[in-house]
Parts: sequence; structure tokens; C-alpha cells
Amino acid sequence: MSQTEQETAKPKRHRWDKINDYRKRCGDCGMLADRRPHPYRRQWWTEWTLGEKSWNTLQGDKTPPCQSKDEDRQPQDEAAAQ
Repeated sequence: MSQTEQETAKPKRHRWDKINDYRKRCGDCGMLADRRPHPYRRQWWTEWTLGEKSWNTLQGDKTPPCQSKDEDRQPQDEAAAQ
């Protein structure tokens, strides 16, 4: 397996910028992460939002991979070139 294949096999990690103690935003894709106390247990739960999509640990979701804004634009640029 070449180096580029290994890089594409691993999901890109988020680059979190702290907003306050319970909220962070990814500098690459703009995803927002909120940590809150669980309503019935002594633990924290996290909710991630990106636009209208959301994921959270209460439903068993894992952190979604980072998709930088440049990656989102590539398919549109390729379609426009053709």
C-alpha cells in the first residue's frame, strides 16, 4: 500500500478551536461540537452539528470525519470543467 493510499484510508481529523468550556468548532469544516451533562446519568454527551445534519453520542454515533470546505468544492469544480 502506497503512502497516498494510507492517507486516504484514514479519515481526516478535526482541528478544534475552543469557543467556550462546552463548545468547539472545527477550523477546517466548520463542524460544531457541544458537550452537555447527560439528563439522567452522571456522564457527558456530545452533539455534533454541521449545517442541518447532527449526530450525538446518545444515539451511539461516533465523531464524523472532517471534510474540509475545499474537499466539498472539488466535485463541483470537476463537473464545471467537463
